[in-house]
Amino acid sequence: MNIKYLLMFIALVQALIIAYFLGLNRHHSQPRPSATPTGTLFTTLTKEQADQSYRDGMRLLTEEGPARAQAFFETRFQESGHLTLLYGLAWTQYLNQDQAAAERNLVYILDHQPDTELAAHCHYLQGYLALNQARHQDAINGFEAAHHLYRLRDKQNNLFKCEIGMASAAVFQRRYERADELLNIAFSRFESGKVKHLGHFYHLKAKVSFGRKRWAAARTFAEKELAEFERIGDALNTGVAYGDLAFFRGLTGDLAGSLAANTEAESRLTQLQAQDKLIQTKINRILLAHCEGRTEDRLVEEVRAHVEAQNDLYAGEQLELLEDWECP
Repeated sequence: MNIKYLLMFIALVQALIIAYFLGLNRHHSQPRPSATPTGTLFTTLTKEQADQSYRDGMRLLTEEGPARAQAFFETRFQESGHLTLLYGLAWTQYLNQDQAAAERNLVYILDHQPDTELAAHCHYLQGYLALNQARHQDAINGFEAAHHLYRLRDKQNNLFKCEIGMASAAVFQRRYERADELLNIAFSRFESGKVKHLGHFYHLKAKVSFGRKRWAAARTFAEKELAEFERIGDALNTGVAYGDLAFFRGLTGDLAGSLAANTEAESRLTQLQAQDKLIQTKINRILLAHCEGRTEDRLVEEVRAHVEAQNDLYAGEQLELLEDWECP
């Protein structure tokens, strides 16, 4: 071989080696895995192992709250580079109000050709991210995209969750009739025996009843919500349910019961570091103060700031009701 071409060949090989190691360094300096064009991830786990780690993380979420679960998923994803664990991390980031990070991770997963079920999970969570930002149509689009993919796999429990998500969007828009229609569709899936629990269903039925000014019905649904979340051992949503029940007990004249439930909600949610969920307990304190002839100006301003920042129309409607409400 001509010595000139031999030297050029050696230089080319050296350049490729340098480029490879530069790319490898970039890969290890980022919290996300690399992937081949076909979507096969460089991961240390089998699918079965990743699924088990995901279940372990979600159990932590249920039992100890989102902060503990996020730390778990961050560690396990860094160790394994598996997309399923990145999805778990995105869920906990969403629950911990790190919406931008959650969205980035979901987009990353979808860009790397996940299987049908994981793609559906990502669209589903994108629906809730959009809902939190008051992008109601984007939320519905996300839930519908997930619904389509879950239907291909006949995932009845996940179809139920998508319909619950769409009902949540309708509640945010104060479209209570539409929300109830979607909840009735969702309930038909529960009757098939493939839905795991009705906690979120009862949570939304309570909100719909509130929107229709049916306080007694709302209280009944909140009681069922609490019973469901306690039954499945969901610590976070049990705390939320106590907050819901406190509000509807107050509206129906059970002030002692309202105070007891609200105290329980505050204790549980604070212990779980779920600060964003405490807004309902603040509304409940405003209600209780109103019935005692007191004002809670600081709490009123905090709730108004929350409504403005989060576009939380439901909390706004609760506060609006209490301004002219006569304690029973």
